[in-house]
Amino acid sequence: MVKIVKATTRAEEYELRAKYLKDDYQLSGDGPASAAFRIDKVLRLVPFIADDRVLDISSGKGLLFEKISHRVKQCCGHDVAPAIVERVRKKFAHSPNVSFTCGPSSSLPYPDAYFDKVLMTGAFCLQETKDECMQTLAEIRRVAKDNATIFISDIAVVDESKLQPERVSPWRRLIRRFQQDRPVHFVGSVLRFIRQKIRQVLGLEPLLIPSDRGIWFDDATFVAMCRQNRLEARGFPTEEITGTSKSRYDYLITPLSH
Repeated sequence: MVKIVKATTRAEEYELRAKYLKDDYQLSGDGPASAAFRIDKVLRLVPFIADDRVLDISSGKGLLFEKISHRVKQCCGHDVAPAIVERVRKKFAHSPNVSFTCGPSSSLPYPDAYFDKVLMTGAFCLQETKDECMQTLAEIRRVAKDNATIFISDIAVVDESKLQPERVSPWRRLIRRFQQDRPVHFVGSVLRFIRQKIRQVLGLEPLLIPSDRGIWFDDATFVAMCRQNRLEARGFPTEEITGTSKSRYDYLITPLSH
């Protein structure tokens, strides 16, 4: 008997995915090629140096830290899902300069002006309200040094519910997955999908129904939100493995002086 579990919020959805989905790529929805592309994009846009203290908000599987932990002074990951934090702590148990904390991004357990680099990739729009987003920006400004580099990516700048046909059409989803994963990884994605369905039928993992809640900000609104929190934001369309996104922006952000 298939067990059905429905998330009521985006944060709860992520925690359920982290709790029940054992495969890292099922957790994020990315295939190996897309995941590697996202990390390489961060490495191209953000100049990490040896003395950096780096904060990755919604650090997920810790893929970025795999790339940079040996190159920087300290890596701190913060994630809302206890299950993923527990998993990733075990992964980096032998990396003394890597640590993880758990909680909402609107309340960061770090000192003022502590980090040289602050990243939030693919999670800003998972928050529930504008007030929560504003508090997250305030916290980012608080923990960032005055000369810090801040990168927030994958922010929805249009109401993506209008893109629903692309999301629900099986053929469009299959074609997009092929484009994202490239032929070498596509077969692996199909096999993971089949394995997941078998596990659901056998009752070994539930069928997760995602939350339909989300939030979006047009570019001018997000830039204004940043300025209210003493941050200067420069936005540009999100570069994806399949091309440039029509609905999402990335932002390179610098702190403004008092």
